[in-house]
Amino acid sequence: MTYRLVFDVAQRIPEIAVGIAAAILLLGVIAAGLWAFGDLIRGWRVIAVASITVAVVLAILEQSRSALFPLGFAVIGVGVDAFRDRIEALAQWDVPRGAPTTMVCVFLLLWTAGSGLGRFGAIDLANQRNRGQADVLEGQVTQFSEVALKSECFTVSDRRFCYADSVASPGFSRTRAYGGPINPGLSVRVTAIGDTIVRLEIAQP
Repeated sequence: MTYRLVFDVAQRIPEIAVGIAAAILLLGVIAAGLWAFGDLIRGWRVIAVASITVAVVLAILEQSRSALFPLGFAVIGVGVDAFRDRIEALAQWDVPRGAPTTMVCVFLLLWTAGSGLGRFGAIDLANQRNRGQADVLEGQVTQFSEVALKSECFTVSDRRFCYADSVASPGFSRTRAYGGPINPGLSVRVTAIGDTIVRLEIAQP
């Protein structure tokens, strides 16, 4: 049987690098804000570009739609600052220009850093797999269950796996709600360490 690779734990390593970059940016923004908040918010455009860029890169690497909420939140903050002079209600707002963008971008950087660094265990899992310490299971997906927009579980060869997009796991975690590939009856080959999927392949028709 021929299989198509849909996930490998080594794919998480670039995501870790993005998480580190986001963490460095976040610390820089916090330090600058503590030093001179007024100067910081005047550079809100630079902060917006940097934070949205790292978040988009992580979203592309993850191939998941879970980043849409924090990214949308950041875009709204940028829109408030960019168009406040054209909207009467915002033009009279006492909040300094740049403050909304800075605050939502701090949230976005925090999310990106947390998501990326939450995959750190992928390095050890990849090493274990390369040393032959993983189990390889083949068969059909059975006992499939899902909680909409939250989590998913399935069984293959009497082994149960559960995962969720909302958890920054180093292993496979993409549910159907966010574009995941698992469906009942699907023939798969799963490479696992414990209850973590480190490699997922789907049988070609």
